[in-house]
Formats: sequence, structure tokens, C-alpha cells
Amino acid sequence: MEKIKLKKGDVLRVEGSLILQVDEGEVTVSGGAHDEGDEVTIPKAKSLPLEAITDAVLEYEKGEGGEVERLSKRTIPSEWDSLVDEIVEKRPGTIIVLGEVYTGKTFFTTY
Repeated sequence: MEKIKLKKGDVLRVEGSLILQVDEGEVTVSGGAHDEGDEVTIPKAKSLPLEAITDAVLEYEKGEGGEVERLSKRTIPSEWDSLVDEIVEKRPGTIIVLGEVYTGKTFFTTY
């Protein structure tokens, strides 16, 4: 297992096959919060953003094709955060996500 230290706000691109364990701190993987003791499995060929919510220490084990790459900035558009906040606040019964092919509909829905 390899270790990586993150400062609050650091962003990684994690690609599977990869197993991550949060040893210290809190991070989000594709918008989902994970804190100390949590283990996250990234499936083969899946690429996701990881953001440090606090200073954090991660351990990871790379399988075939697994990668961990530091990014210079956040990859989630701020408009997505605003829209998610609005959805959580208003709690609509149904949400329809429309768009062209390969524009991020599935990723946004997962986020």
C-alpha cells in the first residue's frame, strides 16, 4: 500500500482498479463524503475526482490500470454545487437530466 498526504482543498484524479482507505481526515470521491476508516473501491477503468475536505492521509493499492494523479484545481463546476444545494433544499419529487451524448449526465447524477 502506498500513502499520500493531502492538504485541505487538494484534488486528485483516481482511476481504478484502486482501493483507497482514509487514514486521517475527510475527503469526497465524486461528491460522496468519506472519513477516517472508510474504504473506497474504484472499479477498473472508472476515473473519479477526489477532493480533500480537511487535511487527510490516504492509503491506496493500485490494481491493473489504477492511477492516482494530483490535479492543479477542482474539476467539478461550481454550478453543479449550486444546483445540488437547490435540489437538496427544495426536494423535488422527480428530476430529469437531459443533454447531448458524453456531456456528463451520468456523472452529474452520481455526483
